[in-house]
Amino acid sequence: SDLLMERSQGPEWRLAIARERLGEALVSERPAEATTLLREAEQVLSQQLGDRHSETLRTRKTLARLTV
Repeated sequence: SDLLMERSQGPEWRLAIARERLGEALVSERPAEATTLLREAEQVLSQQLGDRHSETLRTRKTLARLTV
């Protein structure tokens, strides 16, 4: 489960979620910065929480909107 995976990892994923949220907030005004933050977040979230975790998927969905 997502909760079990989160509890077994270090604090880096929490910082990645903060980057992801900031990236979401910057999407319309500063897309280049948003993309950088989201890519960094996606890498950490994927490594620490897994490719199918809801936070990883959320980050990828936001990145997909930027690349359309």
